[in-house]
Amino acid sequence: VLPCIFPEVANKGAAYTNKLRFSVLAAAALMNLLKRQRDAFGLSIFDETLRTHTNCKLSTSHYRLLLTYLDELVQTTALNRPTSAAKSLHEIAESIHKRSLVFIFSDMFEQSEDTEQLFSAFTTPQTQQA
Repeated sequence: VLPCIFPEVANKGAAYTNKLRFSVLAAAALMNLLKRQRDAFGLSIFDETLRTHTNCKLSTSHYRLLLTYLDELVQTTALNRPTSAAKSLHEIAESIHKRSLVFIFSDMFEQSEDTEQLFSAFTTPQTQQA
């Protein structure tokens, strides 16, 4: 087993980065880009359950709210929390517009034996029928 690419360190300084912090920074950068392009954006955060899910909006107050959610995620997240990506991705897929662009930041260490269920969340209902 290989050690984690971004291991936990005792003295976490400003330059400290792990997978979660990287994902938060990347999500914030994409939100900033979409805001500058005047495209609406939303945010969904999940582990075992869908913790946060917002509708797509363009307002500055919505942008600030999502940055607050991301900051809280970095500040309060416990390590090694199990995830249920398949269930959460299905919930998200049911609630978003069918032409939405979705970015997923995950280590994809799904505990489910059924990987088909996980990847079926990435397909649209029209594709599943084919």
